[in-house]
Amino acid sequence: MGVRAGSGGLSGGFAGGEVRRDGRRPGANPTILDGADVERVIVLMGDSVLDGVTIQNGSASPGGGGGAVVRGDDPTIRNCRFT
Repeated sequence: MGVRAGSGGLSGGFAGGEVRRDGRRPGANPTILDGADVERVIVLMGDSVLDGVTIQNGSASPGGGGGAVVRGDDPTIRNCRFT
């Protein structure tokens, strides 16, 4: 299985030198989560937030969800690309 995003979630767009979250630039610093066509890429749990990432090459496994599967009450997905 790929990444699990729980409480707090996962944000992309960091170059590595930022000291605050609002300093990230997802367009200039892409964060790519790749399932390599062999597994689900991410599982969103609870009220997690997925922000500023690209999800690619996911493969659905039993239970569905090639790119992402939601197993939470109220997840938020924003500024993301699924390819």
